[in-house]
Formats: sequence, C-alpha cells, structure tokens
Amino acid sequence: MDTALTRSDPGLVATPQEGDPWAACAADWRASLLRRSGSRHTVRAYEAAWRGFLRFSGKHPGDISPADLDGWLAELAQVKRGPATLAARLSAVGSFYTFARKRGLCETNPATAVTRPKVNPYAHAQGLSPEQARALLGAARRRGGLQGLRDHALLLTYLLTAHRQAVILGLRWGDLEVDGQSVAYRYRGKGGKEERRLLPPPVWQAIRAYLDATGRELQADSPIFTATPQGRQRGRRLPGASDGERPLSDTAFAHILRHYARKAGLEPEAIHTHTLRHTAAKLRRQAGASLEEVKDLLGHSNLATTAIYLNRLEAAEDPKWRETAALLGV
Repeated sequence: MDTALTRSDPGLVATPQEGDPWAACAADWRASLLRRSGSRHTVRAYEAAWRGFLRFSGKHPGDISPADLDGWLAELAQVKRGPATLAARLSAVGSFYTFARKRGLCETNPATAVTRPKVNPYAHAQGLSPEQARALLGAARRRGGLQGLRDHALLLTYLLTAHRQAVILGLRWGDLEVDGQSVAYRYRGKGGKEERRLLPPPVWQAIRAYLDATGRELQADSPIFTATPQGRQRGRRLPGASDGERPLSDTAFAHILRHYARKAGLEPEAIHTHTLRHTAAKLRRQAGASLEEVKDLLGHSNLATTAIYLNRLEAAEDPKWRETAALLGV
C-alpha cells in the first residue's frame, strides 16, 4: 500500500505520511501548536478546520489558492456559520500556511489574500456576579471529600488568577516555588512566553488542602489537578508522572463546571470555562483595579484589547437617570 500523500486523498495531510513533505509539515505544525498553546482542545479545533477545508477543496495543499478559501467561507456562511466561526477557521488554515511558508513549501500564504470577517472577539463575553461566583464556589465546598476539595481549589484558581484553561490544567508541582507562606509559580502565557507570578494565598491554601488530602508523593512533573479515579483510564499521562496521576482534561472540567452551575442554581448551558476568566476580570474591576492592572492580570498586550474586553462585561452607567426621573415625577 502506498503511504504517500496523494492529490486524491487530501485528508491524510494531518497524519505523517512517508514521501510527501506537506504531510510531514502538517504533523510538525500540529506539534508546534501544542507547544505554543498548551491546549489539546485548540490543536483539535485547528486540525478539524484544516481537514474540513481540504475536504471541501479536494486539492493537494500545495495547489490551494485564495479563491478556494473564499469558496469555503461562502459555503460555511450559507449553513449559518457566524463571523466569529468563519474568522477562527480562516485563522486555523492561515496558521498552517504560515508554518509551511517558513518551511519553504510555498511562497505566499493564501489566507492573507482573503478578506477576514469583521468580528468582535468579545461580543459574547459574560461574567458572573459576585453572588453567582460565591454560589459556584459554595456548591464545590458542599460536595466535600477529595473531589470537592479539588474542584473548590480549581474554581478558586480560575477566579483569582484569571488564567486561560491551558495554564491552569497544565500546572505541575515543579511549577510552584514554595517559600514559607509565599508561593510563586511559573507558566507559559500566550505565544509561549514564560511568566512568573505570585499565587494568591487563598488559592495556595485551597490547593494545599487538596494535595494534602490526596496523600500523593509529588514529583516535579506531577499535575496539580488530576482526574478522578473513574476518569483516569481515559486521561493522558505526563512524562515522569507517577501511576494514577493523570491531569484533568478540558472535557472533564467542562462537565464539572456544568455540574456546579446546576447545583448553584445557574443556567449550565450559558456558563463555559472562559466564563470564569471573564468573571475574574469583571470582579477585579469591581474591586477597584485599574485598567492597567486588569490588562496585566489577563496577559493582554495592550490596553485597547482590555478596554474592549471590559466594555462587554461592564454595564454602561447612566449618571442622569435620577434627574430625568424627577422630571417625570417618579
């Protein structure tokens, strides 16, 4: 059987196939995405978009033109895919061709010649109120036991650090630097840049309570947040991690969050993992943090991005409603 990638079988491009440099490029691109983002969910989404485009075009990746991408986006729009979805999928394909161009496989990136859909990246941003966030934390505390300790520590980490999911679920024991009551931690931010922050004391106390209850012998590569015993068979094992130390997956945490949303009397389908990051930013602002402080918390590169982010989360004030109501006699 010929294992080389052929023009009649473009779907094989995401799997390393002997004999075609484009197939090897796709495999290396996927590995690069995982290193940069740290999120398997992101890699799966990018790869799915890439495979979907190749199936639509029916072409070898070396023969793609901007017109092929225009046709693909038009078809997606016809089946009611919104601007945000179109932009995300175009970015995924463009990411591959940026990588391929660096490898010398193509002279230009066809995605750069395509008009990107206009989209507000934070159009659907929502944050919980302080009361709702407390209810969510309370639901985890009431569960009790090892799982309750883990989930309370996990939710608190989200709400007090405002990190993206890849950072939190990817935390390992070796990332923490414990110095008495002060704990710093290292992580890779967006773009793969290594950062270092102090861990808020309540977060460390919750994590410490959970880890003490597990009785685990922690190694440098031991994940902080592990899967439950029932979920460990499906989890992935980190290099050097002890038996039974499988990190919690993105999918598992999504189920956990919906569970506690229901227990807290919230609408589970309206709350997603990114809702916690939105909530963290909103609560910091309500606590009096400056725009610059929220920017640093979220890891944004500029204030304009943070301003757009917060504008969606914060309701606009109406300073003259009292005077207007007085004119109406109400």
